[in-house]
Amino acid sequence: MNIGKKLLILFLIVGIVPLSAVSLISLNQSTSALSTQAINQLSSLREVKKLQIEKYFENKLKLMEDIPKNLRFANGMKDFGEAFHSGGLESSAYKDFLSKHHEGLDTFNRVFSFYDVFLIAPNGDVVYTVARESDLGTNLISGPLSNSGLARVFKKSKSGTVFEDFSWYDPSNEAASFIATPLMDAKGNYIGSAAFQVSLGDINAIMQERSGLGKTGETYLVGSDKLMRSDSFLDPVGHSVKASFADPANGKVDTDASRESLSGITGAKVLIDYTGGTVFSAYTPVKIADQKWALIAEIDEAEALGPARDLRNTILIIGFIGVIIIVALGLMSARTISAPLVEVAGKLSTMSHGKLKQDLVVVKSNDEIGELGKVFNEMLKSLQVFLKSSSEILAGNVSKEQFGLQGDFEESLQGMLKQAKEKIENDEKIREQEALQRTQKAEQDERERTLAVEQAEAERQQAEKERKEAEELQAKVNSILEVVSSASVGDLTRSVTVSGADAIGQLGEGLSKFFNELRNDLGRIGQTAESVSAAAEELTATSATMSANAEETSAQAGVVAAASEEVGSNVQTVATGSEEMSASIKEISSNATQAAKVSSQAVEITRKTSGTINVLGDNSKEIGEVIKVITSIAEQTNLLALNATIEAARAGEAGKGFAVVANEVKELATQTAKATEEISQKIQMIQESTGDVVEAIGEITEIINKTNDISNTIASAVEEQSATTNEMTRNVSEASKGVSEIAENIAGVSTAAQETTHGSSQTREAAVELSKLANDLQSLVSKFKV
Repeated sequence: MNIGKKLLILFLIVGIVPLSAVSLISLNQSTSALSTQAINQLSSLREVKKLQIEKYFENKLKLMEDIPKNLRFANGMKDFGEAFHSGGLESSAYKDFLSKHHEGLDTFNRVFSFYDVFLIAPNGDVVYTVARESDLGTNLISGPLSNSGLARVFKKSKSGTVFEDFSWYDPSNEAASFIATPLMDAKGNYIGSAAFQVSLGDINAIMQERSGLGKTGETYLVGSDKLMRSDSFLDPVGHSVKASFADPANGKVDTDASRESLSGITGAKVLIDYTGGTVFSAYTPVKIADQKWALIAEIDEAEALGPARDLRNTILIIGFIGVIIIVALGLMSARTISAPLVEVAGKLSTMSHGKLKQDLVVVKSNDEIGELGKVFNEMLKSLQVFLKSSSEILAGNVSKEQFGLQGDFEESLQGMLKQAKEKIENDEKIREQEALQRTQKAEQDERERTLAVEQAEAERQQAEKERKEAEELQAKVNSILEVVSSASVGDLTRSVTVSGADAIGQLGEGLSKFFNELRNDLGRIGQTAESVSAAAEELTATSATMSANAEETSAQAGVVAAASEEVGSNVQTVATGSEEMSASIKEISSNATQAAKVSSQAVEITRKTSGTINVLGDNSKEIGEVIKVITSIAEQTNLLALNATIEAARAGEAGKGFAVVANEVKELATQTAKATEEISQKIQMIQESTGDVVEAIGEITEIINKTNDISNTIASAVEEQSATTNEMTRNVSEASKGVSEIAENIAGVSTAAQETTHGSSQTREAAVELSKLANDLQSLVSKFKV
């Protein structure tokens, strides 16, 4: 293989090998970084969705604790049950109760975002629903829905609040999930159940929020039967909840992610999804009451690694262009370097065959190759002058004293010149003494032959010396090529030992200096790697800051939970106050009944006494004025309850519980106004029907005393009711403070979360830059052996 091909191969190795190594390392690192980023992002999204779903159902189940204390449900159950069992859904009594209770129950359904609300009698009759689908009026024990999810949740609800997982529900023509809780009367007797159909729209709203999911990402829920519990974003036709339950064979999600998460494993990895595609998947189990679901967050591998694919294509294009450039430069350089060397080698070969009559080498550069050509030309000129001068001397031309040569060439010619001059002098002496020296001619001829032999031997030795010098030159060139070849594969341990004053020696010294500086540069690169290590320590500090922010977020969340518990406690106190109010009203009602009986006896007696009746008439007018005051108070109470409902609606989620209490107070105020109106009418009748005065004033006095005692009892009960009302007001105030504290803490949580997000972004950017720098340095240093 000639030197041109060797140089071309050397250029290709030096150019392509580092380029390929850096390209492969960069591609692998970018792919690994993108994979890690996709897994981390999906894992974070998975945890957020899990918290949202569990909190959603936790709030729904906690809401069930207040349902048995809510008069709207208890009164509605009682009224709808009696009307349905006495006259059916089309009876006037049922319609009257529907106009009375439907608005409040429908408001509750909308405020707390259920799909439907059911009131179910103890015998299984569905006596009321908000949506009024085909399940209204059916019996859940013996009717067509006896095997439905609603029937199962009703049968289990008699002992407490229960949750029923999704199953197909014909009245809604889709899969449905239910929550049910028992309803009790004032004595604690079971009077029926309130059931609530969970809104699939709320679940989809949580799971289909698409921040950070790109074009092919999605999050979805899978039940223990491996059917969908939320609609798929990517396949809404085949893998919606409705489609999944309608066609279980094709709607199931039986993947590694669903199987592992349903078995209690939380993980994240690359796997095959339900469509048969390769995805990055993060999954975890979710516990809803006594049910276990799988929450899965996925994104297509091709989209997640799209930047790496683009980088690979860019690297291939750059590499292809680089190879073309390297080949072109290699050919040009190899041709530039090898052509003069080949020409010199050819002329040396010709010279080795004794042919010195040839043209000089054309020198086109001033580098080491050019110097080699100049040296060869000088050597060729010296040989040509030497041979020409030798011929002239041998021809008898001894007029020159100097030949313009150096070293051995000049010394040899001077020797030959001296010998020639001596020969000429001898010849002259011989001619002068020809006669005397003829006897010596044979000896002189012999000496001349000896000199000719010695001259030929000297010429042969000179040619041998020149051949050895050419071999030494070739050996030095080969030694330099061996060191350069080792360097091309990363071995810098070998040194260039060629030196000297000639062109090749200067080339060897220059290369030796270059490789020494290269080894020093690699040492400095190692020091740069230490700087990268220091930057990594700074990243550790940033990570610590992020951890502190996360702890702050956790603490704020704890305070929010405590404030929420306080609100729940206060609402419980309000409910208790409502119960005490109810008991007091019952006592008032009982005493009022007894007073009515006594008043009836008094009426019989006052018929006998006209004077007493007149007094009673006056008293009746005063009672009428009091009733007007009570009516006015009831109207104001109704107005205040309406305002409270409006304010609770403005408060949003935190005011839902107060909206329920305000509606109950409004209903009680309406009933009080109706009762006072009836009393007013009766007093008017008493005033109009006053008759003659009868005897028995003593008996009237006794009855009036009894009436007075009863009035005292009523007053006492009213005072108790007032105290209870005050306590309720105070607790509502405390609940309002708790809500304010929740708002403040939530603001703190938001601030800490923003700080954590900012720190995470800085950490990720620094990590990418440092990782890229460290890997580039390591890959470069590892290629060389110093």
